[in-house]
Amino acid sequence: MAGAEGAMRVDSAIGGALRDLAVATGDRAAARRAVDATARSRAQVPPQMRGARLLLTLRLADSWACAGDPGAAVALASEVLPEAVRSRESMVTAELRGLHSRLTGEWADLPEVREYRERLLDAGE
Repeated sequence: MAGAEGAMRVDSAIGGALRDLAVATGDRAAARRAVDATARSRAQVPPQMRGARLLLTLRLADSWACAGDPGAAVALASEVLPEAVRSRESMVTAELRGLHSRLTGEWADLPEVREYRERLLDAGE
């Protein structure tokens, strides 16, 4: 786990663990730390690792949702929504499902979340 790839993988694991902690506890400080770690990891993903970038983009969006910023979550997720819906990767599907659950559970009445939901339904057709 040396070099940039090792740092990317460690930050990815830390970001996922902190986001999971935030989901379980509602701790927005942990979610903000998840945002930082996941953003660092995502920034280090080489262009040829498209699947990893997709996964980390959804994880970062979910971390923003856990941190209480649905606007940032929707903006990030919107960048990759069609690709995420088409993905057959179970981890991508799980990240998308978690993000969707958090956005529509807590912020279903926000206009940007309603638009996100519509784009998600359109992407699935």
